[in-house]
Amino acid sequence: MSWYFALYFMVIATTLASYSFKRGRLNVNIYIFFIFQSLFLFVFSALRYGIGPDYYSYQTFYYASSRGELVSFELGYSLIQNLFIYFDADFQFLVAFYSFMYTFLVSLGVYKNTKYILLSLLFIVLWNENFITSLSFIRQTIAVAIVFCGFQYFVLNHRLKYIAVVAVATLFHYSALVYVLLLFIPKYIHNKLWLIILPLMFYVLGKMGVFETVIIFVLNSSNVYSHLLDRAIFSAEPGSGLGYIISYLILAGLLLTANKRVLEDKTHASLYLFSIAYFCLSAVSLSIPLISRLTLLFSIYPCLLLPVLIFNTRIKQKRLVLISVIGVYLILALRYFLQESFQEAYLPVKFIIET
Repeated sequence: MSWYFALYFMVIATTLASYSFKRGRLNVNIYIFFIFQSLFLFVFSALRYGIGPDYYSYQTFYYASSRGELVSFELGYSLIQNLFIYFDADFQFLVAFYSFMYTFLVSLGVYKNTKYILLSLLFIVLWNENFITSLSFIRQTIAVAIVFCGFQYFVLNHRLKYIAVVAVATLFHYSALVYVLLLFIPKYIHNKLWLIILPLMFYVLGKMGVFETVIIFVLNSSNVYSHLLDRAIFSAEPGSGLGYIISYLILAGLLLTANKRVLEDKTHASLYLFSIAYFCLSAVSLSIPLISRLTLLFSIYPCLLLPVLIFNTRIKQKRLVLISVIGVYLILALRYFLQESFQEAYLPVKFIIET
């Protein structure tokens, strides 16, 4: 677990140091820190061994494919996997390649979509559904990174380019098709109450079992999908929702105290829309755990919205607000370490050089 502490210490220390240096005589360019953070994340991810619930599954499928056994994945993932098999590469090289692909695309997306690059990357690391999850759910997080990198196409309403980006992401995970649905929702939402009303409504309906009832009805009505009821869609223990509620209250509070024109910016409005999607899906996942896989599609966008709201708040002590929010998300991350599911899947931390 000490390696995770080192990871968090590195991103927090370098982020805070960059702001200190920027105000001091050294005037260190923040992009140096940004590149350093990205490289550290890449090395951490590329050299990991056996971390994540899906690591050994992907490893088994890789070597099964190398023996000529039929293993079915999305086309994009299969092509890259087969390329590494063709050159008789060890599975860890494939892991390293996807680690580079994820960290590069996410870092490039941060650079393109916000001016608060270090803080955004910091929250991406602290928000356990992003970097930590990428250590396991390789295909889906690659799809998320691809769409995130092309997020400006959505912002600028370049629909064909955005759909093309989503199509590429779908080659790695079919869940990326969900991104297309957001084209049919008004992007430039200026009413701050949507973030407060919609997730709260979804949370209440989820706790009342409304979504579970609807899904069961739909699956029972279809002979094609009724077999899914026998799987672990509802079998997992629903979460208490404490982390969700805290994150929701922080973002809602910052939104209510932000200046009135913050959502008039097209990028900010689009981040706001994607963040609403995240909190609504997260609310549903508290009663239907399987939906948590869909929340991964949008979990990166609140990490970019948080710094925007912090630096546009009407609260005068912005630095205090910033440090407080970082502290809360650090506590939530550490709380995640105590969960049995995390300890079973992500501990102990091993690197390939140790094996």
